[in-house]
Amino acid sequence: MFINPLNRKYSTIRKIVDRILSPEQENHHRSKYGGKGTSLRSGSSSASIQSSSSSGSFGRPVAQQLMAGEMVRPEQFECVTVYFSDIVGFTALCAESTPIQVVDFLNDLYSTFDRIIGAYDVYKVETIGDAYMVVSGLPERNGDQHVREIALMALAILDAVRTFQIQHRPDQQLAVRIGVHSGPVCAGVVGQKMPHLCLFGDTVNTASRMESTGQPQRIHVSDAARHLLDKLGTFCLEERGIVELKGKGRVRTHWLLGCTAPDPRADAAAPCAGAAPWAPAGGEVTDPTNPYPLLFPALSTSK
Repeated sequence: MFINPLNRKYSTIRKIVDRILSPEQENHHRSKYGGKGTSLRSGSSSASIQSSSSSGSFGRPVAQQLMAGEMVRPEQFECVTVYFSDIVGFTALCAESTPIQVVDFLNDLYSTFDRIIGAYDVYKVETIGDAYMVVSGLPERNGDQHVREIALMALAILDAVRTFQIQHRPDQQLAVRIGVHSGPVCAGVVGQKMPHLCLFGDTVNTASRMESTGQPQRIHVSDAARHLLDKLGTFCLEERGIVELKGKGRVRTHWLLGCTAPDPRADAAAPCAGAAPWAPAGGEVTDPTNPYPLLFPALSTSK
């Protein structure tokens, strides 16, 4: 029997939207500070978050307006925390690997990251090459907890990277650079066919500069983020000194070293022994017929 692929595609989108608008999803968001699990594209001083079927997306009010064909009003967020990371030596690794090996490596790594960030009140960023971005504090505000969520998530990711094994280069130690900055952004939905919640403001640029001027296996924190972390009183930081940031001049920055308070979510997000990198908690693979759920999520939902 012939199945129209357009009908299948529409069915998949309909399931995603239904999940966004479900009462269970709304109650889940109300029980926490906000949703998590989106995709983000960055460009000059903006970044865009694309909905993800796995968790949350825009939130119920925004999703309802999009479904009704209404324009979503842009909104100013007084303070959020933005995270950037990239892979040290990624260009050289790509030059020495086949395209399939690169795809397998990135899928393993970012699926591991996805598992970790699922335990925190954050929105996942779309990966651009080896860049990975996350934001906390929007679209639903969470007080001053956004910097705490990003800091704990960054520490958990750093721990995971230390033990991560590149399948086709098992003797090579993986390393990432991480940058974190807190500040105001303006958010608004742009586009119709593939609507994105875009972030505008210098905060995105500064977070990216924090990452690019960082060091391997270290979390580079801006003075603004450090100030918020100091208020919490549970994070250990070390002053790096004055750093030259492109477009910002000379600024004082810091290293995030750890947290004195235990983080049970980090243990819960740790990979199970013998589990595939994309396996959910418990070690069970959701869809063994789709080995790349991060790259092709529709394959797991369009059957």
